[in-house]
Amino acid sequence: MKKMTGMKNMFLKNNINIHTENACSCPTCQKMCKTCPCLGTPEDILNIIIAGHGDKLAFTLWGTGLISGEHDSIVEMIQPRMDKNGCAFLDDKNLCTLHDLGLKPTEGKLANHADKIVISFKDTISYKVAMTWIDENGVNNAEKQLVNAVLKLQNKQ
Repeated sequence: MKKMTGMKNMFLKNNINIHTENACSCPTCQKMCKTCPCLGTPEDILNIIIAGHGDKLAFTLWGTGLISGEHDSIVEMIQPRMDKNGCAFLDDKNLCTLHDLGLKPTEGKLANHADKIVISFKDTISYKVAMTWIDENGVNNAEKQLVNAVLKLQNKQ
């Protein structure tokens, strides 16, 4: 199967003014990975599964928007699993094993410890990635979103 890039590229292009792709591995950035795995779009997650790393993913409920009052419900997603030492994709040097494979989830690609320019909660990387798990009709179903990503991939071939 071919790697998917459409939605992720659209996401990156639409957010380039606020967030830019980076590859920082300083202690502050490593702490983010040890605290909470970064969020990926359905296409990010599908690419991780296609590459054979589905065993390090888990069904996840994102409630940050609900708790903050910025979103009206919990969002179902499939995301990197959290292990006792942090993200399941961290190696023994606390570096992301997905990075060099070009599979790092969107939030991890765009997150930056020095990034202080956020106009509102809805401009945050987490919020924008979480919203990619909700379809155009406002329906949130992680399994359906992965199926939709597979169908988009098949239509491109």
